[in-house]
Amino acid sequence: GRSRSIKEVAQLVKNRYNNVDIELRDGNKLTPKRGTLSIDGARNDLDYEPKIPIEIGVPKYIDWYEELVRDNIAIKEFLDGDIQSQLNE
Repeated sequence: GRSRSIKEVAQLVKNRYNNVDIELRDGNKLTPKRGTLSIDGARNDLDYEPKIPIEIGVPKYIDWYEELVRDNIAIKEFLDGDIQSQLNE
């Protein structure tokens, strides 16, 4: 893979959610200047080599996260309902 900018990764999210607006702002004086997102450190120190390109990985991560949120909401609703039914007894 190659280094990516935050703007490129944000565009992958925007591709998934058409109604998302991306607002680019200059950082303040306390915000460190960063370049591109790079895995060179992991590549050099850990012999890491990505198997999935970021164009596939980001949407897969979004899918995973959405499922996690749905499951947690379902669990919370179940528990809230169970607690409520116990209170009504």
